[in-house]
Formats: sequence, structure tokens, C-alpha cells
Amino acid sequence: MKHSFFKSLVAACVCGLVIGCGSDKPSAPSDSPIPGESSSSFELPGSSAIAGLSSSTTETPLSSMAQDLTSSSSQLINPASSSSQLINPVSSSSEQQNPISQNSETFDSMFFGAWVGGPEEVPQPTVANVEAFEKLQGRHLDIIHHFVLWQYNDWAWTQPYAEMARSRGSIMMITWMPQPYTAQDILDGITDDYLDDFADGVKNFQDEIWLRPLHESNGDWYTWSTGKDPVNNAEDKVAAAFRYIVKRFRAKNVTNVKWVWTTNASNSGAKSTLKGSYPGNDYVDYTSIDGYNWGTAQSWSSWQSFSQVFKAAYRAIEGFNKPMFIAEFSCTEHGGSKAEWFKNMFEVLPTEFPKIKGLVIFSQSKNTEEADWGLDTSNESINAWKEGIAAFPAAKRN
Repeated sequence: MKHSFFKSLVAACVCGLVIGCGSDKPSAPSDSPIPGESSSSFELPGSSAIAGLSSSTTETPLSSMAQDLTSSSSQLINPASSSSQLINPVSSSSEQQNPISQNSETFDSMFFGAWVGGPEEVPQPTVANVEAFEKLQGRHLDIIHHFVLWQYNDWAWTQPYAEMARSRGSIMMITWMPQPYTAQDILDGITDDYLDDFADGVKNFQDEIWLRPLHESNGDWYTWSTGKDPVNNAEDKVAAAFRYIVKRFRAKNVTNVKWVWTTNASNSGAKSTLKGSYPGNDYVDYTSIDGYNWGTAQSWSSWQSFSQVFKAAYRAIEGFNKPMFIAEFSCTEHGGSKAEWFKNMFEVLPTEFPKIKGLVIFSQSKNTEEADWGLDTSNESINAWKEGIAAFPAAKRN
């Protein structure tokens, strides 16, 4: 759920630095989240509760960055299966040679992932932060979540994080944000060079990676949101832009991507709907929903159960007959108990949400303008989460 004070997106590039924006967002700290990389922040307001995202003007070699990200003296929590399996490309570059399979699920059982947050003012999913979260929950992360903005973050910036995830036996899920472009801009070819460069990088990476472009387009807080610009982001144009992106990857014979389509749990804007931007089953591997229980953290919000947050969206998109997961979610401690919210969530999942195949939590507490989304707001919250996920066997790759 987004409200008026979350609607503004402001980015200023001065001497190569991106200044943090939004009334509730701090600018990036001077210390870099990646060793050897200078950092600055472009931050996005809204219910996604997105952490600051850094860009870089450094000339640090990519191999050095990757080594920094993947090296650690801490003990790893071993995954259920190895990440060494590669996905072999098909021989033809035609998009018809690699349509979406109706049985394209990556995991054999319930999977768990996270945006892991961290102690930094603008955290990134570094080895230290990933390991800290895995230690906190006592379980390996199947999915490591990251946010990548087209305006600032190319594949060279993204690759070290993907390498880090691979080295740990996890899959990187990238929320791939077309800021500052609209759906019409994408259809007009303005972003073709960026898309093609990213596609080449992903193809050379070879291992599986998840991309979810144009997420939460049924809101009014992003440049591709229908509620923000109902002309250039009409729902049919958003759907067409999603297909356009997939087609460019297929034209380059990129076969190691799982495409994730995401609706927000509620609509903002008269012309926004929960499923109107769906691009079609041939272009989607997973459907997903983003939603948060804001409790009483804001003047406009009230306590909502997991079912109250997600039921409407779940019912709207379950008919697409695609594996579904929750791609962003969390709960505040304001107005209720986060621990009890988690307990209730795990109770209702198998009965009310049987098609949900995975949970990717957003675990980062923000400042007083937003909410305390972190998993570790109380020992009770941590224990409720740990007990809930312990009921599921470790997921293995299909």
C-alpha cells in the first residue's frame, strides 16, 4: 500500500554521485558497502520498503569485487543442493525455441529467501549480511534478493552479487527496476542498449537467475506505474513492455532466466488492477505478490493479518496457473505482535494459500517514517519465524 508521501521519486546526479531522495530516505553513507567501491544512494519510497541502492563510478576490477563479495572466514550454512548445475543454451536464437515450460519450477518444495538488510545505513547483500541473516534464521537462503535500477546499475555492477549468491548455492532474484523509464519508453526502444548488455551478461553468467521487471505496476509510486502515468503505463503497455524485455533476451538465446511477474497486494490509481498487466503465460515462470502489514506505524494504516494483506491479490492471480510466491513482505511491531503475525501466517498458508511455493521476506527496519520490517525486532519474532520455516524440508533444485 502506497500513500501520497511515498509517491515522489527524485534522483539528482551531481559529479557522478546519486543523492538519496524521498522525504523518508537517508542518503548513502560515505563508507562503501562493497570493498573497493565508492557508493551513493538512490532510494525509492513505498510499501516495498526498498533499501538504499548504491551506484558506482569506481574502476575497481570486476574480478576483485567478486572476490571481496564471495570470500569470508565465517562458516557457511550448507544448501540442500549444489549451485554448480548450468543451464545449457538451445541452438536457435528464435524466441519460439525457449518458451516458458508449464513445469518450470526451480525448487521441489517450499523455498525461502530474503532481502537481508544489514547494519549499514544503505545495506547491500554482501557476504557478511547474508551470513548474518542465515545465522539468525538458522537456515540456508534459497533466494538472495537484490534491487537493481536501470538508471544506475548495469550488469557489471550486478555480477559480483550474483557470483556471491552462486558461491553460496543460492539463486539471486533481482527486482529489476526500469527507473526512470515508462513502459512506453521501453516499447519505443529507448532502453534497448541497456537490456542487450544485461542480457549478454546474464547469458555469460550461465547459472540460473531470477528477474522481476516492472514490479508493482498497479501502484502509483514508480515511473512504470499505471497509477502514476495511466497513458504511458496503461496496463496493456506494461504487459507489452514485459513481453518486449523477454523477447530481447530470447533473441540473444538467454535461457538461464526465470521471469517473475509481480502485483502489489493492493491497487493505487483509478486505472490500476491486480492482474491487468499480466503479460501472458508464455512469458512468465513465476507469479508473485508484494505486501506488508503496516500496523499502526502510519497515520493511514491499521493492523492486518497475513490473509487480509494478501487474500484479494491471491484470488485475483491464482487462475494464471503459474507457481506463485510472496516476493516481498514483512510486518511491523506497531499495533500488534510480529511473532503472532508470523505464527498465523504459517497456520493459514497451507489452507488459504495452497499455491504459494515460497516466501521472500524483506528484513530491514527503516526509520520512523516507515516501519520496523526487520526479522530481529524481538526474540519472539525470530523464534516464530524459525519455528515456522523449520516445519518445511530443505528445498532442493529440480
